[in-house]
Amino acid sequence: MTIQKQAYLKDPCGSSSLPYWKMADILAQPQVTIVHERDFHAKDFAGYRDQRFFRLIHHLQRIDAPVVPKGYYVRTISIPEELDRLVDLINQCYQDISVNRNQMLFWTASPVFDPHLWVGVCEESTSELVGAGIAEIDDTIQEGILEWIQVLPKHQQSGIGQCLVRTLLERLKGKVDFVTVSGDLDNPTNPEKLYRSTGFTGNDIWHILTKQSK
Repeated sequence: MTIQKQAYLKDPCGSSSLPYWKMADILAQPQVTIVHERDFHAKDFAGYRDQRFFRLIHHLQRIDAPVVPKGYYVRTISIPEELDRLVDLINQCYQDISVNRNQMLFWTASPVFDPHLWVGVCEESTSELVGAGIAEIDDTIQEGILEWIQVLPKHQQSGIGQCLVRTLLERLKGKVDFVTVSGDLDNPTNPEKLYRSTGFTGNDIWHILTKQSK
């Protein structure tokens, strides 16, 4: 689906399930249909696997200062020196997603890469990387995108997630006009709650429908 720049800027989260810069690079997949909640009717998609994703926006008008939890500190992740460390962190945080070093190197070669927007939270006593956040900048439309926010399971519920998001929002302010984020609506860790607690708003839901083989 091709969307004109002005149409996207008018309604970033309601006009596309993806950030603007990604739309040109995503190849159509015949077995996949993407439908906004307003146009979705379950009876029309019998035989499809339905994954629901929220998409939210932050206009950067108010950003609460990051609060670094006691016993931790925030720093910029060194790229490419710490890629293996970051790969290990991400893979520990997800059961259904995995990444590798080559994928991350590919991310750093993209036009939206900004090394200042790869942020880590470390445990003071061990210097262990326990949480990380990655954001991107699309200079063509002044959009910031939060892509990867994760915290090791044993360090969750301690405020690290909020700290990462607010740190990235602070670093994006003045460089972009707005920031978007998306996530699995049915994820039991409820990432939507985290983003709303840091000032993201919106009610857009997208259905990623994959036709099941008979």
